Amino acid sequence: MRKYLIIMLITCVQQTGWSQIDPSDTKQFMSEYVKSQPDTNRIKLLLRIAECFFYKLRIEDRMDSVELYLSKAQKLNNQFRIATYQNTINFMNAKRHSILNPYDDPQVVFMPVINQCRKTADKKTEMLAWIELGYRISYDSLSLSYKQSCFQHALKLAKELNDYPSEFRVEIYLSYMKLFRGGNPLDDQLGLLRRIKSADLTNEMLLYFDLSVTYSMTGEYEKSLSYLQKQLNLLGVTRDSTFARHAFWRISQIYRMLGKPTEATEWAKTATDFFTGTMIPGVYNELDQIILMFIQQGRYREGLEFIKKQTARKKPGNQYDQRKIHGAFANIYEHLEMYDLAETNYLELYRLANEQKGKLTKDDMGFICSGIGSFYFKKGEYKKAVPYLEASLKNYQELRLVPHTMNTLKWLIKVDSALGNYDRAFNYLKLRTSMSDSVFTADRNRQIEKLTVSYKTDQKSDSIRILQQTQQLVQLQLQQTKATRNWIIAGAGMLLIIAGLLFRQGQLRKKNNKLIHGKNTQLQHLVTEKDWLVKEIHHRVKNNLQIVMSLLNSQSAYIQNAAALNAINDSQHRVHAMSLIHQKLYGSENVSSIDMDVYVRELVSYLRDSFDTRHRIRFELNIEPLQMDVSQAVPLGLILNEAITNSIKYAFPADRNGVILISLSHNLANHYVLSITDNGVGLMADPKKTGSLGMSLMKGLSEDLDGNFSIENSNGTTVKVSFVYDPSIKNHDAMAATFISNN
Repeated sequence: MRKYLIIMLITCVQQTGWSQIDPSDTKQFMSEYVKSQPDTNRIKLLLRIAECFFYKLRIEDRMDSVELYLSKAQKLNNQFRIATYQNTINFMNAKRHSILNPYDDPQVVFMPVINQCRKTADKKTEMLAWIELGYRISYDSLSLSYKQSCFQHALKLAKELNDYPSEFRVEIYLSYMKLFRGGNPLDDQLGLLRRIKSADLTNEMLLYFDLSVTYSMTGEYEKSLSYLQKQLNLLGVTRDSTFARHAFWRISQIYRMLGKPTEATEWAKTATDFFTGTMIPGVYNELDQIILMFIQQGRYREGLEFIKKQTARKKPGNQYDQRKIHGAFANIYEHLEMYDLAETNYLELYRLANEQKGKLTKDDMGFICSGIGSFYFKKGEYKKAVPYLEASLKNYQELRLVPHTMNTLKWLIKVDSALGNYDRAFNYLKLRTSMSDSVFTADRNRQIEKLTVSYKTDQKSDSIRILQQTQQLVQLQLQQTKATRNWIIAGAGMLLIIAGLLFRQGQLRKKNNKLIHGKNTQLQHLVTEKDWLVKEIHHRVKNNLQIVMSLLNSQSAYIQNAAALNAINDSQHRVHAMSLIHQKLYGSENVSSIDMDVYVRELVSYLRDSFDTRHRIRFELNIEPLQMDVSQAVPLGLILNEAITNSIKYAFPADRNGVILISLSHNLANHYVLSITDNGVGLMADPKKTGSLGMSLMKGLSEDLDGNFSIENSNGTTVKVSFVYDPSIKNHDAMAATFISNN
C-alpha cells in the first residue's frame, strides 16, 4: 500500500507540471499563432503551445503534437539564434524523450541541457531542468542523495529568481523525501501549509494530497480523508482534472480502511471510470491500481478483459511494463480461481523482480513476496508459501512497516498452523500480539499527553480567574478608602471594621476556593485512574482469552477423534467471540458499551476466514446503530457465533452456494430482534426437539437476555432472538459524573 501511495503522489506532482500555463489556453495560443508574424514572438507562442500539450491527459494526444510544435520553433529559431529559446527547446525535447523512454539514464538526457544553460546564464531553464532531473532519478538508496541534491540546486535558483511557486513546489518534494529516509514529513508539511499563499491553488491542492498520504501512513484515516475533501473542493474552483483520478482512488482506499465498503465501492467505480477513460497503450504505471479497483468492486471478468485489451493494443516493451502486466494477470486470475494461470504469472513476476532487484525497493519485494505467499496458502500448497512469506517479513521488518509486518505475520501463523509447526506459529502470534499492543500503548501515550495539556490549560484558566477576583477586591477597597475621606473621626473607625471584615471574607473565599479546587483535582484523578484500570482489565481478559484459544489450538494437534476436534474448534470460535468484545472495549474511549455494527462485522469476517468459505457463501448484514452493554453483548455474540457456525457447517452441503442474512433491528421502543437466516437445506429434525449443545446454548443465552428464542425451518433455517434493550446503559461521561457524586 505504501508503494501505491508514493507512486500516486509522484505521478500527481509530475502531471500538474511546473509551469503556470493552463492547458485550456491552447486554443488562445493557437489563435494568436495563426495571426502572428514569423518573428521571435511566434517562437514564444510555439513553445507555449508545446508546453500545453505536455499536460493533456492522454499521451497519444500530446507527444506527437509536442514534437511538431518544437520542430517548428527550432526551425524558426535557427534564423534568430536566441539562446534562451534554444535552451527551452532543448529542455522540452529532453523532457519528451524521458516520457517516451523512461528507462534511459536521466543524467545523460538532462545534464547537457543544464551545462548549456550555465554557459548562457539561463537560470530559469536550468532550474526547470534540475527539477525534471530530480523527478526522473529513482528513489533507491544509492540514488537518493543525488536526487536530493538536484532539488537543492533547483531551490537555490528558484530563490535567486524570486519564483515563489517553483520554490514552494521544490520544498514540498524535499519534505516528502523524508519518507524514504525513514522520517516523518508531517511537521514540514504543516509548516508549508501555514506559509502557502491563497492564490497558489495548484500547490495547495498538491500539499493537501501530500498530507493525505502522510496521515494514511500513520493510520489517521479521518484526517487523511478530510484533506482529500479539501482538495476536491479546490478541484471545483480550478477545474484541474490531473489530481482528480488519484484523489478518487485514494478516497476509495480510505473508506475501505475505515470499514465502509459501500462508500469505498462507489468511489472506486468513479476512479475506475476515470482511469480507464484516460488509459493509453503501452503505459502500465497505473495498471495495478486499476485492477485493484476492479477487484474491490467484484468485477473480475471486466478486469481480465481490460488487461487483455490493453496488451492487445500494444505489447509491453520493457521489464517494468512486463512486471506490471504479470502482476495484474496473477491478481485477477487468483480472484477468478484460475490458479494454474495465476501461478504462472506470479512466478514470472518473481523472476522479473529478481532481475530488477537493484532497481526495486525492499517495500516492492516485500509486497510481491507477500502476494505470492498468500496465493500459495489459498491454493493449499503451504510449504511453497513459507519462503516467500519469510522473505516478505524480513523486508518489512527492516523498513519498520508495522501494518505490513502484521499482515505477513498473519499469513505465517496460518501457514505454520496448517503445516503443524505450532511452536513457530505461536511465536509469530506472540510477535504479532506484542506489535498490536505497542500500537495501543502509543495511542494511550498520545491520549495522556492530550490530557496533560488540557489539565495545564485548566490550571492557567483558574489562576487567571483568581487574579481577576483579587484585582476586583483591591479596586473595591480603593473605592471604600476614598469614601472614608469624607468621614473624619466617627466614620474612620467604622471603615476600619468594614475593611477588616472584607479582608477576612476574601481570605476565607480564597481558602475555600483552593480547597474545592484541590478536591476536584483529586476526584478527576480518581476518575481517570478508574477508566485506565477498567481498560487494563478488559485488556488482560482479552489476552487471557487469546491464551485459551492458543492452548485449544495446540491441544487440537494431539487429538485424532474428529468429534473432539470439532468440539475444540467450536470452543475456539466461542472464546474468540468473547475476546473480540473485550478487545473492542479496551480499544475505545467508552469502556462500558460496544458498537454492535462494528463488532458483528468483525465477528462475521473472522468466521468466514476460519471456515474458508471464499465466495461460496455470501453474507448480508443489516445492523442498526446500537451501543450495547457488555452484559448483553457477550450472550448476543455467542448466539451469533453458534447460529452462523451451524449455517456454514450444515446449511450448504457439497460446497453449495448460499446466502446468510444477519439482521439486528428494533420493532418497538427498546425492543430488538436478532435474526440469522440462511437459504440452505434446513434442519433435518424437528428444531423444537433438537438437543444439541449449540441449540441448548442459544436457548440458555436467550434466557440470560430475558428474551424469546425461536427457530424456523422453511426454505432454509431462521434463528430469531427478541429481547429488551437495557436503556440504563451509561456512557463514559455519565459514569464519571456518578463516580464524582458518590464520592
